[in-house]
Amino acid sequence: MTLRKVRSELQHSELKYRSIFDNAQEGIYQTSIEGRVLAVNDAFAAIFGYASREEVVDTLDNVATKLYHNESDREIFLEALRTEGRLSGFEVKMKRKNGEVVWITMNARKTQDQDGNVIFEGSVVDITSRKHNELRIIQSEKMMSVGGLAAGMAHEINNPLAVIISSVQNLQRRLTRETSRNVKIAEECGVPYSAIMEYIERSSCSKLMTGMYEAGMRAATIVRGMLSFSRKSDSEFVPHDLGDLMRSALSLVVNDYDFRRNYDFRKIKIVDDFDAEDLTVACDGTEIQQVFLNLLKNGAEAMGEKKYHEGEVPCFVLRGYRLGDLAVMEIEDNGPGMDEEVRNRIMEPFFTTKSANRGTGLGLSISYFIVTDRHHGVMEVFSEPGKGTRFSVKLPLYES
Repeated sequence: MTLRKVRSELQHSELKYRSIFDNAQEGIYQTSIEGRVLAVNDAFAAIFGYASREEVVDTLDNVATKLYHNESDREIFLEALRTEGRLSGFEVKMKRKNGEVVWITMNARKTQDQDGNVIFEGSVVDITSRKHNELRIIQSEKMMSVGGLAAGMAHEINNPLAVIISSVQNLQRRLTRETSRNVKIAEECGVPYSAIMEYIERSSCSKLMTGMYEAGMRAATIVRGMLSFSRKSDSEFVPHDLGDLMRSALSLVVNDYDFRRNYDFRKIKIVDDFDAEDLTVACDGTEIQQVFLNLLKNGAEAMGEKKYHEGEVPCFVLRGYRLGDLAVMEIEDNGPGMDEEVRNRIMEPFFTTKSANRGTGLGLSISYFIVTDRHHGVMEVFSEPGKGTRFSVKLPLYES
């Protein structure tokens, strides 16, 4: 084989490799063992939010400090490469250029470049959407399980609770009302009814009974909420526009004020961004409106706990749009946001970040079941500490 032919074949092989490298749908990279980026393709740049491969090479002087979300993940990755020489299907959180966290699956191996230097090369695939779907399925299954448990408990509690409440009401009627029957019974016992009334008042029995009744009614409210997890709606679904339902919800809360919960809707800026879309869905309008009310009130309470900088005000951004065969309504606030642990539990029954006597922890969980169980839709929450919260309600579009 002549030298010219060898060179030609080498050149052809290099061009073929370069074509595969440049045009692959997966992100492909090469780094030094210290983590310095040597080469990437366009797909890699796009996955991590860079304008070009050149920007990646120029900017990412060290992959570890710029891309990995957790230092421990980097150490696991490198240790596996050092000991095994390769790594397949490694799922890890990484950071895009703008700081957004994405899920990546990585394949890598230890090899040598043309000069004999040890390098790492491999591929990356963005699996963020898949991870979100997996988490949503897990959350949905967990919610259905916990919701079923809550409904079962409610059925068992309901009857004895009704007996307790009615008994307290009877005691109040018999001990604090000067009816002819009560007066007659007191006289038969040889005690003036006025003396019984004075004893009840001075011993604070009346206050105790009032407190018992109020506690029982609060428990009844919780039980009704728990029962809603298993109760199917008898209402016939009819077409409603999500934008109209949102406007109705806003009209109900626009003058809402509660000094105990530190929120005032009159001071919240509302940005409406759903006028242009036809977002007609078949639903129980009252229930979906209740979902929007719960989300708006929760957001308002959260924003009431945040101290805003000068010139900044509490704000809701309401978006409505189509996504395939779904109608989507988003409610985003600029409140304090929440961390991952709270975000993963925020729609569980009885989970609340509020102090005692400021909520039952059922509003969001009931909303979740209304959307997912009764209307076969999707309800999601996106939030980070200090960056506000966005709730997304997705319902199937109405087909006439």
